[in-house]
Amino acid sequence: MTEVHHPPRAAATGFGTTLDGRVGTAQNAGVAMGGAIERVPATHRQWLLVNSVLITAFVNIATNTALAALGARGHHVAWWTRNPFTTNLLYNTLGTLFFLPLLTVMAVTPGVAKELTAGVLTRIQPPFGSRLWAWACAPSSLVRGVRFGLVTLAILGPFDVVGVVMLGRHGAAASHFVMFQVLFAVLLGAIVAPLAALAEMCSSSAA
Repeated sequence: MTEVHHPPRAAATGFGTTLDGRVGTAQNAGVAMGGAIERVPATHRQWLLVNSVLITAFVNIATNTALAALGARGHHVAWWTRNPFTTNLLYNTLGTLFFLPLLTVMAVTPGVAKELTAGVLTRIQPPFGSRLWAWACAPSSLVRGVRFGLVTLAILGPFDVVGVVMLGRHGAAASHFVMFQVLFAVLLGAIVAPLAALAEMCSSSAA
């Protein structure tokens, strides 16, 4: 008797259609993210690239260069200090993981709302269907910013701690600290700012 092999079946998830468990999770994640991006209209994607990625990058470069230089004050920066208010690699990066998303949401939301009111942008359906995304996209921009910060800290915080402990135990020179902090903020902002803008674009649909 000939055995019939059936192809892997697709399974619907909150992020779109993915393959079942016989396909690697990395491939599933790629399919899911691709589906989410495709659900964002081309005009909105272009707006996100210019305003949420490029312009935000310039703002983060200027802001974090000034803040990091002011915090280091030309001195060697330790990886950790007992005083949490003293500039150090661990507390500064953890603080960035929370406060950068919070401030980004607070800054981006009014701009997107203005574009929506002017008719430059239109409301869209949420690109993600997960409960985490629905929870993070609170109606209040302040609460939304806090939740974005908490989610970012919870996801990336453990990796940050391990990275600082393994690679930064000897601290960093002031110039290296400034460059690292700027690069860290720019990369994080390139992820958070588009998500913050998307949250406002679909805010009326997410309720």
